[in-house]
Amino acid sequence: MTLTLSVAAVLASLFGGPPAAPDLQTIDPILTADGEVSFGDDNGEYPDDGECDDPRFVGEGMANTVENVNIGGDATDCASHYNRGNIRLANTQADFSASMCAAISFGNDSSEYARDRECDDPRFAGPGTDDILSINDLRADATDCQRLCESGAIWLK
Repeated sequence: MTLTLSVAAVLASLFGGPPAAPDLQTIDPILTADGEVSFGDDNGEYPDDGECDDPRFVGEGMANTVENVNIGGDATDCASHYNRGNIRLANTQADFSASMCAAISFGNDSSEYARDRECDDPRFAGPGTDDILSINDLRADATDCQRLCESGAIWLK
């Protein structure tokens, strides 16, 4: 929780306003105590549609748009793609250093949501990202994403 609060403090100092939401993987851990992947259940908005809608994963088996409300709610699709190697667990904040941001091509600010103090690029995770991430915003929110990456509030999945 201390880490989440420090990220919120960084975001508040950069942008002002209320603190960011905590890291989703802190709220809903994806690994069980045994180290097994916890896929959840099929109570999300889009279960059994052939695409994984859970933003805790990344890869070619993912839906084009993912929402935080689907965390742990598309178990059948996600387990199927995971077991076939079409998706993997998204990186966590512990896997990424803010110094790695220098090597990222952030793109431009062509998204309709650019410069709204949240990163809308679906390549990223963390408390500085929007709750709904669409492939349409890929490399299209450079200013927000770069600032948040450099502050440690987001990281590459």
